[in-house]
This record gives sequence, C-alpha cells and structure tokens, in this order.
Amino acid sequence: MNFCQDCGIKGGCMQTRRDVLGKRRRYQCPKCGRRWTTYEVPEELVDKYRKMRNIAPDRQHRLQQMSKTLEKLLAEEMSCD
Repeated sequence: MNFCQDCGIKGGCMQTRRDVLGKRRRYQCPKCGRRWTTYEVPEELVDKYRKMRNIAPDRQHRLQQMSKTLEKLLAEEMSCD
C-alpha cells in the first residue's frame, strides 16, 4: 500500500501507465494533496540487474541505488521516443 509521507493517509491511484521497464503509478493524498510516483518493475528484470551489477539481494541501500538507476534508464528510454 502507498501512504503519504507527510500525513500518513493512504493515497489513491490517479493514473497507471505502462513504461518500457514496467508500470508507473501516480498517487495523490486525499487529505493534503501531495502527489508521488511509484514504479513496478518485473522481478526477472530486477534479478537480471542484480546479477549484472553483482548486488546482494539483502542490501537495502543497494536496492535503493538500483531503483534510482532504473528510473534514469526509464527517463532516457522515454526521451528517445
């Protein structure tokens, strides 16, 4: 579930789009109006990335780095279209 980082209320999904790497979802908090985006990437792509970068699956900070890199790859892919 996705909760607002400002007030803790469950956000409602406003939009879902398919991207090259998976799904992109936009949420909005019904209380404060804050918006945020999440990306859903297929597990096989995550595993492939881990093997490619030699990342241990239990290292949280590495997973956060991977998420940022995937977002950059997605942005580059979208700009090429």
